[in-house]
Amino acid sequence: MNSRFVSLTILGFLGLTLALPPARAQLTSAGAISGQVIDQQEASIQGAAVSLRDTSTGVTRTALTNENGRYVFLNVPSGAYDVTVSREGFKQTKLSAQRTLVGSTLTLNVTLEVGSTATSVDVQASPAAELQTTAVSAGTTITGRALAILPNLGRDANAFVTLQPGVAPGGEVAGKANDQNVFSLDGGNISSDQDGNYRNYTLSSGSTARTSGGDPSGVVPTPVESIEEFRVSINNQTADFNGAAGGQVQMVTKRGTNDFHGAAYEYYFGTNFSANSWINNRTNQPRPKTHEHRFGAALGGPLTPSLGGHKTYFFFDYEGRRFPQVITYQRAAPTKLMRAGVIQVPDSSGAWRAYNLNPRPVTVDGTTYQPAMCGTNTCDPRAIGLNPVVSQIWNKYMPLPNNPEGGDRYNTQGYVSQIALPVKSNFLVARLDRDLGPKHRLMLSYRYFHLYQSTTSQVDIGGFFPGNTLGVPKSMTDRPQLPSFYVAGLTSVLSPRVINDFRFNYTRNYWEWGSAGAPAQLPGLGAAVDLPLLPYEVNRNNSLSRYWNGQDKVVKDDVSLIRGDHLFQIGGAYTRWFLQHQRNDNGLNMTTTPTYLLGAGEGIRTPTTYIPSTVPANQYANWNTLYSQVLGFVAEAREFYPRRGGVLQPFGSSIQSQSVVGNYNVYFSDTWKMQPSFTLIYGLGYQVQLPPYELNGNQPMVVDGDGNSFASADYLAEREKAALAGKVYQPIIGFSTIRNIGKGRKYPFDPVYSVFSPRLAAAWSPSFDRGLLGKLFGQKTTVFRGGYARIYGRVNGINVVQVPLQGTGIGQAVACVGASRDGQCRGSAGVDPETAFRIGVDGMAAPLPGVDRVLEQPYFPGIRNNAPLGETWILDTKLLPPRTDQFTFSIQRQISRARIEVG
Repeated sequence: MNSRFVSLTILGFLGLTLALPPARAQLTSAGAISGQVIDQQEASIQGAAVSLRDTSTGVTRTALTNENGRYVFLNVPSGAYDVTVSREGFKQTKLSAQRTLVGSTLTLNVTLEVGSTATSVDVQASPAAELQTTAVSAGTTITGRALAILPNLGRDANAFVTLQPGVAPGGEVAGKANDQNVFSLDGGNISSDQDGNYRNYTLSSGSTARTSGGDPSGVVPTPVESIEEFRVSINNQTADFNGAAGGQVQMVTKRGTNDFHGAAYEYYFGTNFSANSWINNRTNQPRPKTHEHRFGAALGGPLTPSLGGHKTYFFFDYEGRRFPQVITYQRAAPTKLMRAGVIQVPDSSGAWRAYNLNPRPVTVDGTTYQPAMCGTNTCDPRAIGLNPVVSQIWNKYMPLPNNPEGGDRYNTQGYVSQIALPVKSNFLVARLDRDLGPKHRLMLSYRYFHLYQSTTSQVDIGGFFPGNTLGVPKSMTDRPQLPSFYVAGLTSVLSPRVINDFRFNYTRNYWEWGSAGAPAQLPGLGAAVDLPLLPYEVNRNNSLSRYWNGQDKVVKDDVSLIRGDHLFQIGGAYTRWFLQHQRNDNGLNMTTTPTYLLGAGEGIRTPTTYIPSTVPANQYANWNTLYSQVLGFVAEAREFYPRRGGVLQPFGSSIQSQSVVGNYNVYFSDTWKMQPSFTLIYGLGYQVQLPPYELNGNQPMVVDGDGNSFASADYLAEREKAALAGKVYQPIIGFSTIRNIGKGRKYPFDPVYSVFSPRLAAAWSPSFDRGLLGKLFGQKTTVFRGGYARIYGRVNGINVVQVPLQGTGIGQAVACVGASRDGQCRGSAGVDPETAFRIGVDGMAAPLPGVDRVLEQPYFPGIRNNAPLGETWILDTKLLPPRTDQFTFSIQRQISRARIEVG
């Protein structure tokens, strides 16, 4: 069934790819219809009235041909249209049911016959209506009906992004980075302002929790039942396409018509007939009982009564998802021997040998183990053995293993159970369309989404947290998502030859990571114990908390002017990102909760004096890890101190940034119909993305010893100069918040203004009626397309807002490496077992060694500051936006009703 599913999907998309023409680009928010009206002598006809009637609503738009007989309709919603052309002295000509597609330009050239206007002539569109000579962008359009019937487990239109030609499975379009795609809906921008693809922080990658099934997507869902058309353009976009160096995904919401239409749907998938897993049968676990339930309803039609003599059309769709997901969950748990302080390590023959680290014999399951000897003494120089804190944690909160095949099978084995990870979501979309007279059309669209989901990032299997039970796994993390989207569009016919399109959209990108944090496992313990065998995870990756709240406002306006054989288009857009990010970690290995890292590490040094002679050298690392964990040696004490404006905040506070990023984009484009069979398109775009402006001055920068910022290029040049002279350039550097540098700065780096984006493309449909060329290319049944474009992308919020928060200055991440009993931090050289800091023995409530001095003197031996210069500090330099230069060429051939395109 899986292979059949894949085959049907591939065949379906190959058929769609070969059947649909390339589009023109995104100069309109929907589709477009253009063409030329001529007489039978091929002379252009000026002043011909072209009527465009929407067959679903009956709404009619009109245009007049110019001096070259040309006309254009922009922002034509997807659907079927009747086109009627009339002029005094000529017969009226009608083309019925001409279909437009999102992002495409339908070319309809009409030849009028001499006669009475009372005479009507119905004609069929020629192949030229399919082989577009005004089309230069390569891509694929999928209709709403195709979206509904094609296989799609997540039932979201974005699942088809990676199934387009030229798109890699990760969403890389034509070789460009997958964070440089742009996702637009109803003419508004729904791209993620954080990571560009909405995959890295919302559990969409490889997770069933996201409706898109893990594919790159916009921040709001697009269920197939709510989408009229879907298109992916992979290259050769027109001049207004800036701020996205990758591909372009365009979607249009369904709309109301003259007739009421609706749907109700339900998808149910249960485990009633599925088999149990091998591990469940092996450990006598029942088959998880769960189901996935997706349901919804849609309704569209006219609002009655009509207002002001003009109808208003609506479309509404609701979709809910209930997924009480239950999965098999397994964790490693210490065996009875390890809980008693007896570890097992293979000897030189490969046989596992037991070593009792206690200074006295212990008996487990009737077998007595004598103390292990390291030379003439027991292996623990303290004569204490199993650490009492470790022993309490394991015996009070860790269930006994029930899967002997898990873990290393000797010190640890597996504990298998079932865990509930419920997923619940509600989605709503509403759209209104209204014609404000014959020259103005208004569109309003709104989307709301609320997703709640649990994860296995932090799971309590020990019944530690109130309400939990020992041995019953309970998720302690949640990942809510609450994005929303508004868009308003007004298309106005200012004159028969001038059309204006105005768009405003507001997009909110909100997600949150919540956890139970890293509380100490026992009362009075100075910090949480961090080791692999715990009832709940306390490391940074599993216990962190953070959220992202991006609020994007976009205002754009496009003006189109048809003059002679030219379609001039000019426009601009302003985008304002308000990006708020809060976190309690430094992005590496620390949170604002102090932790004791147990086990072997650079802070622990175990001489061979404390290793039995029967342990082979290739098992020293394994011995050191088990040895340090059981005896409770602290390899490293960690803590993360937040600052605001350089001032340390109260213990446990989070770090936060509130930044504004502005983006200005203007463009000019000309579609020049030089000949009926040859079109030249050229244009120029210009875009400036400003650096982030942190509203509270909470932006760190690197400074020299005099407190001045400096550029990385200057720093590297001085290093090179000193090296060539045989010297060392090692200046004193530090950090300062941006408003304390010099007289105060606004931006951490300089804007880049040299971002001109030229475009040049052409489309040619030759006419060969005989010979080899006639057989190969036919008579106006082939189109050659080619072009060049330089496109600048955007710098996403992760690089200008999130990453700077991880550097020294806003967050002071410190680690006491090699913590000793006398409160020293011995560094990577480590401490030996005799002087190692030991939890529970040296005082359960003891503060972190060296931390009190960190606040006054951040740099001293043994204290490691996690702030890699190249990763987390912003220097006074330019941050260049990503750029791509495209050279494209394609051939499209009409063969009967099928089309073949090679590019």
